[in-house]
Amino acid sequence: VIAPPGDDGTDAGGPAPADQLADLHAHGWLHCALPEASGGLGFGVDAAALIAGGLARGCRAEPVAACFMAARMLALLAPDSSLAAELATGGQPVSLADEPLGMVGGRPAGTLPRMPLAQVCLVVAEDMLFAVSGPVEAGTRLDGVPLASFDVRRAEATPLARGPEVPAALRQVRAEGRLVVAAELLAHAEVMLDITLDHMRTRQQFGQSLGHFQALQHKAVDLYGAVLLSRAVLDTAIARAAPGLAPDDLDRLPCRSKARANDGAMAMARGAIQMFGALGITEEGPLTPHVRRVLALVPRLGTSAELRRAYTRIGRVLTR
Repeated sequence: VIAPPGDDGTDAGGPAPADQLADLHAHGWLHCALPEASGGLGFGVDAAALIAGGLARGCRAEPVAACFMAARMLALLAPDSSLAAELATGGQPVSLADEPLGMVGGRPAGTLPRMPLAQVCLVVAEDMLFAVSGPVEAGTRLDGVPLASFDVRRAEATPLARGPEVPAALRQVRAEGRLVVAAELLAHAEVMLDITLDHMRTRQQFGQSLGHFQALQHKAVDLYGAVLLSRAVLDTAIARAAPGLAPDDLDRLPCRSKARANDGAMAMARGAIQMFGALGITEEGPLTPHVRRVLALVPRLGTSAELRRAYTRIGRVLTR
């Protein structure tokens, strides 16, 4: 499953082919967050981040993060539902709306733009969780991943859970999802760093390798430091979040980690392209699928500016 881009004849970073989805489901990774009693593996955010990061190195992590968030929501609120059983046995992706919707006439109302493509989307409206299915308007993301826009008013909405625990669960799942996406981002940054260092060792200019030029050595050290710092922040956050934290703590750590991962991955993408020169922006270049994924993942669940504003609003509330 963790194959180098293009080894299976598909465009790296594009929509997951049917055989890849079948492989992901066979390993249990699409429904790993479901409890074992529901057919899942009972994995938490630490294992999900490890899976997403490992698959990202081969540009094969789509749609692990989206399915983890949906499965985690089901595990918290509706582990015995028919949808949880279908996810565990059928392997069809399920997505989760990041933001709650309003209610009109006892059902959710509004649209869900640019959702990960799935047959069913979980939606929170006030204090209720719905499974929404129906006609979608398809689109494509920058990295070739298909997206869908749900018109909830024309879709079938099945209630799954109700109560004050529903918005609390959405808050928790969003925070955990940020850590999983950050792990995927950093995996792409680390791969780009390896590709760039290998390019500096082998590419010849003026009779010697690029790695002999001191200015490029300093640039590579800066990029290495940025990626290493992002990794340290993320690993610390995952280690603290895995056993469980208070809601404010769980919000604050992923905001910090995802913002740092955003910045580190973007810095690595820019620096790698600079080191490669014109080769860095070619369609067939080794950087291209990773750069596209980074550009697509950076705004997912919050840009750096949005996350830092949220971090500041929450304040320093870390508990021991």
